[in-house]
Amino acid sequence: MATQNESIADSEGVSADPLHFALSVCNGIDISKCTGPEECDIYVCKIDACLDTLEKVSPKSVELSNAIHMLDRSLNRILHRKISILTTLLSNQIIANAHTNSHVNNIFSDGGSDSESSSTSNAFHKKS
Repeated sequence: MATQNESIADSEGVSADPLHFALSVCNGIDISKCTGPEECDIYVCKIDACLDTLEKVSPKSVELSNAIHMLDRSLNRILHRKISILTTLLSNQIIANAHTNSHVNNIFSDGGSDSESSSTSNAFHKKS
């Protein structure tokens, strides 16, 4: 039974025209659809499978190297997009946590002045 990579290679004629194969894969990638890390991961897996297929092609040629380079560049663009998405999500989470912590601190604050708290502290230390 043929593996997924072998069936991709057979159906697309990778050995005969690796550049066309890479171009068809790259043209099928719409980076604007990467709105979350999961969508980016789908494209990363697809490109990885294609790269694995291309790396098994013999004989090696300039055309094959160009095809691999094209897929590598697409992979880099997707990974940069994923980093951008994760950075935005992290920033939003930090801001949300800051607002939550600020609200919690306001709830537990007694609104007392520093002199009141220091006098309370002094009274406690005198009893000890």
